[in-house]
Amino acid sequence: MTLDKILYSIAIIALMSAVTFAVRVFPFALFGKGGQTPKLVRYLGNVLPPAVMMALIVYCFRDLPFRGAEGYMGAARSAAAILTVVILYKLTKNSLIAMVAGTLLYMVLAQAVFA
Repeated sequence: MTLDKILYSIAIIALMSAVTFAVRVFPFALFGKGGQTPKLVRYLGNVLPPAVMMALIVYCFRDLPFRGAEGYMGAARSAAAILTVVILYKLTKNSLIAMVAGTLLYMVLAQAVFA
């Protein structure tokens, strides 16, 4: 490696370290120690996660063909996975368990059952 490449790599690492540090420090600098979290931030914390999940669901279904054998099989495995996620989340209140189980079910259906 040449000296230019080494200096370039060091500069990139230093810049990314500074950005990471700034992102971590920003909430403390903005809200201070022990203060109340603003209502807007609490509202966004409650509203954004479900909105992001809905956006991901819509994104996943955008290209699914709903006609023909492949469309029906794709819709069936997707519906089964979504129902699994919803039911497991309602039972366990654990998003990680629900999403992992839904993903595993979808992959098993896609690779073994509806292959």
